Amino acid sequence: MDRVVAEGVSFMHTVVASPVCSSSRAAWFTGRMARESGVAANSYPLAEHIPDLGQWLSKHTDYDVVHAGKWHVPSRNVRTSFSVLHPGHDQGEVGDSDTARAGLAWLLNRKSERPFFLSIGLHNPHDACYLGWAEGGPYKFDYAGHIADELPPLPESFDAAVAGRGKTADWSTRDWRYYIYNYLRMTEMVDAEVGRLHEAVRRSPFSEDTIFVLASDHGDHIGHQGRIGKGLLYDAACRVPLVISWPGHFDEGRRDDEHLVSLIDLPATFCDLAGAPALPDATQPRSLRPLLEGQEGVAWREFSVAESAQGPISVAIWDRRFKSVISSAGARLYDLGRDPLEQRDLASDPAHASVLGRHRRHLKSYAAEIDCFRAPKDMSARIEADRKHRGKRRQLYSRGDIYTPIATWYDALASGAR
Repeated sequence: MDRVVAEGVSFMHTVVASPVCSSSRAAWFTGRMARESGVAANSYPLAEHIPDLGQWLSKHTDYDVVHAGKWHVPSRNVRTSFSVLHPGHDQGEVGDSDTARAGLAWLLNRKSERPFFLSIGLHNPHDACYLGWAEGGPYKFDYAGHIADELPPLPESFDAAVAGRGKTADWSTRDWRYYIYNYLRMTEMVDAEVGRLHEAVRRSPFSEDTIFVLASDHGDHIGHQGRIGKGLLYDAACRVPLVISWPGHFDEGRRDDEHLVSLIDLPATFCDLAGAPALPDATQPRSLRPLLEGQEGVAWREFSVAESAQGPISVAIWDRRFKSVISSAGARLYDLGRDPLEQRDLASDPAHASVLGRHRRHLKSYAAEIDCFRAPKDMSARIEADRKHRGKRRQLYSRGDIYTPIATWYDALASGAR
């Protein structure tokens, strides 16, 4: 990954659309926020009428569209959107090497002169979360007691009161450090596969014409705020790497610290670079092409946004310095310039009332711009049918009708009732 960074443009303020797998992955394949796509949580299906990037590029360009590995977009069969090289595996330790090698083999054996879009879904370091499951835990692996001298420290923002609740209630300090250790080792594992793919691209006959993109669908709290996993709107889960490289065309080794970028910008960027029309009805994405090409004076967004339905319905709003998290339960505000670990909530500080007010006005504008997905008329019947089929397939609608309370909250925001 360091090699990719040295070769490309790194967007240092990139956020996800929503810090959970399916919502985020649906967003970067469609350019739609979670509230628009129907994928409000991991088990909720992508709306049938929304095209994904594979379908769109196939329809509007002569590109071959190819995929290997993790897809995880509910109820959208990847084989209807892409040519699939390898289906991937639910554990990165088992499947990431096979996925990367499938992409490598396809590149090195390719003879066609047609342009291509190759999507590789690597899984790790996602598997760190298994240690927090009931059947997992810090002592799932035998070597836990043999690496005590190698364990990393807890983050400065570790909150022991939060850590002492729920699935981590009986974890010791060493347990927490072991969790972080595993996350870092799994990052090293996926780093090797990224290197394998990057080398394959640059060794291929297509190297001079191929843009390499490295991104992640979300992060993990790994002890920040005393939490593990994802889903909440802290930066540990919401801020992700995004590096785009094309030697000879884009700057090498440039860090973009200025522009607020979202993963929903990826499909807009790909369509722009491929000469395809923009995906339909996507109001929020912006093509990164002018930023990659180093154009000056590019008009850009003043705020970026992420959403979550885990806990209270919430929206995070970033400007270049401050971040707010506004929900049905209230608001939090952080000065990320002085408090990057989000430890001091300024929402009730009169000196920052104007900042929070500015963020609230942007949230109202945002709520009015997006077309919020509505519960289907047969929602109750769908939920009941899903309950009858549990165990036979992956569960849908696991939390019932969450569409209606989400739409109600957004409608109230847009109208000024909240």
